[in-house]
Amino acid sequence: MHLVQAAEPQTAPQRSAPAAAAGPAARDVPVRGGEGVVARYDGDRGFGFITPDAGGDDLFAHVSVIMGSEPLQKGDRVRYAVRQSDRGPQADRIERL
Repeated sequence: MHLVQAAEPQTAPQRSAPAAAAGPAARDVPVRGGEGVVARYDGDRGFGFITPDAGGDDLFAHVSVIMGSEPLQKGDRVRYAVRQSDRGPQADRIERL
């Protein structure tokens, strides 16, 4: 009678996903920026829109990305980064000028 030792199960090598396919977090990085004017802002609801000086569609602006403690007001000049979200481009890191 011969004893046979069972082999260890083989597993496939693990590969990391490329950065482009890493999921939503990879798409939320700032991609560009600019300056513009606050077109409208609702402090009670915590969001508004910025009209870019460079033209194009207004950008969504959420209270959580405003630098400083003062809320935005219609007509404020601002500088911002732009990040791509699942709903399209939106302003990020908004600073009043």
